[in-house]
Amino acid sequence: MTSYQHRVGRVRSEQTKIKILDATLTVYAKSIGIRPFSAEEIMQEAGISRGTFYRYFESATDAETSLGHHLTDEIRTQIETIAKLSPERPALRSAVGAQALMLRGACDPKWGKFVTTSTFAFPKTGLYEGVTKSLIEGRKAGIFHYETTDVAADFCIGSAIEGIRALSLGRPQPFAFIMELVSFILRGIGLDRVEAEGLALEAAEILKSAGPTHLPWWSLTRRIEEVATGIEG
Repeated sequence: MTSYQHRVGRVRSEQTKIKILDATLTVYAKSIGIRPFSAEEIMQEAGISRGTFYRYFESATDAETSLGHHLTDEIRTQIETIAKLSPERPALRSAVGAQALMLRGACDPKWGKFVTTSTFAFPKTGLYEGVTKSLIEGRKAGIFHYETTDVAADFCIGSAIEGIRALSLGRPQPFAFIMELVSFILRGIGLDRVEAEGLALEAAEILKSAGPTHLPWWSLTRRIEEVATGIEG
């Protein structure tokens, strides 16, 4: 087999895996709070055979675990990409990250349900590492004020997750809600109100500018139009 054939095979394999993970997300959203879902339901949703499913995953739980890592890595990469386009300031990076997470939840209730209810969502790797890095840098710079980094990271991510939960259920005026909650998060780790509200606005402008190009989900749902209208206002 040629190197080209190997590359094509890897691409197809990755596409199949993503297809199964997308199906897992859909099935999870349909079943959450009702009953456990099965590998057979994932196969049916993805339109694949048993052999294909078990080539990638051992069970529905295995697929759900992999989905949690995939979504965490995906949103972390997107946040880091956006953050690199903005001034290198820990507080602003924290505002961009929290706001991007909640915007994602406002755009896609299915995504929001998974990340706020699955025990496999947001494992303490990846996203936590990025948040922790910003917190430590901000404390060294005298911007953030807290005692324990792990507690501060749990506070920031936990607050964002609760925000996603509310948004995925259809919170009215989502933009105003996101802005206020981001401000509260920043105030909770040491900024004053004026600084926090200013950074929330600055983060919104960054996302407004970079979102259409760097966030694949920005224009894929109807709800993002409502949120984007708030940003533009």
